[in-house]
Amino acid sequence: MPNFKNGTQFLLPVDVFVTVDPEKWDIDMKEIMGDSYGVRSKRSIKMSKGNREKVKLFVGFEYECPRGHRFMIQNTHANTRGKVASNSKESGSALIRSDLPLWTKCTCRRMPEVSAQLMRLHVVTPKAPVTVILNPRVQPTSKEPIYHTGEAPIHLEWARYYILRFPYIYAGPHGTVQRSHEATISGKLLANCVEVQYIPMH
Repeated sequence: MPNFKNGTQFLLPVDVFVTVDPEKWDIDMKEIMGDSYGVRSKRSIKMSKGNREKVKLFVGFEYECPRGHRFMIQNTHANTRGKVASNSKESGSALIRSDLPLWTKCTCRRMPEVSAQLMRLHVVTPKAPVTVILNPRVQPTSKEPIYHTGEAPIHLEWARYYILRFPYIYAGPHGTVQRSHEATISGKLLANCVEVQYIPMH
């Protein structure tokens, strides 16, 4: 991907456990996977205690600075300087459960330092009969209201790559939110903007 900081262009995996109807789950998985999906083994049934199944999605929170530098954060501290997360699965889960900054210090080394803005949310949905739901809510400053899509939460289909683009400019009752000229961490994307629900196909 162009202009990405080396080592920060990767999506993070997120493991999610969902409670399912085993019979319907098998029927749906066979329809999705075809011949590659066999009958549930005794081991998988034993591990799926309480009719729970594990699905994996991938997420990426992409920031971009005025100079065009782009990077995806690897942990809740936002600015990673290109360091890869030590436990990417835990990092991905922590990201979607946490408030994330709308603006953070850019990873570029050029002076003066500038802020990078959260511009895109990347989501790869699981190849399983589940629905990934996006409900992005942004608060640029403590004095501003919470911005949302103005519609119902967005339902994503399985086995797809989606990119949600955030606004570049936020304007509300107090006018346009002015972007700081200094490299600061401010604003926030509220936690739990990505959720997974089991919705049987049959």
